[in-house]
Amino acid sequence: MSDRSPTYEDYLWTEGGGTAGEFQAFCLALVENADVEEVATQLPVIEDLGVMGFPGELRFRSYDDWNEKRLLVGLFQMGSWTAMFEVNGFAGMTAELMIPLSKGRRIVSHHYSDGNGSGSFRLYEDGRLTANFNPTRGIYDLQARDRETLTSLMQASGFDQAPVDHPLEGRQHNRAATLALMERLTGVRLEPRTIADARFAVVRVALS
Repeated sequence: MSDRSPTYEDYLWTEGGGTAGEFQAFCLALVENADVEEVATQLPVIEDLGVMGFPGELRFRSYDDWNEKRLLVGLFQMGSWTAMFEVNGFAGMTAELMIPLSKGRRIVSHHYSDGNGSGSFRLYEDGRLTANFNPTRGIYDLQARDRETLTSLMQASGFDQAPVDHPLEGRQHNRAATLALMERLTGVRLEPRTIADARFAVVRVALS
């Protein structure tokens, strides 16, 4: 758990797409107690594309080479966690890949697309999916083994706290609140330049 108490206000900078468009259509999975090489070894990698930056390389390559069965995943280290970042991808959400990778550890995943206005959050623990919800629906959509604890963390992160007369019916900043929740669960803080300036070990993974 994080020693900080982040809220949606700490992540409002992501709501316009982030610093370099990294949060327009993305999947971010944080893998506990793992380094980049270990994660790559456990994924169904079919191609190693070397090291790339985000703005001029990973972003455009992901769209140009997009294939729902052969997704590009960028890996980089954040302390004791490995970050799996995808542009317009979803491998980091799939039970097919995350359940085996989560054995003996936790994986916290967040996917969202501006294009269709929907997303998902999933928590995998020791080979099981233990929580999931659609960020745009917030607490009302939560399914969890420990619902009480997750509900408390979500409320503290700022879910469903827009004015009740807002068109989103209280869910104005849930996308930002989801990133705050990720930090509370992992201790990993995303700064405005974290993704934009990262150097990724990029691999192509196969989905059945």
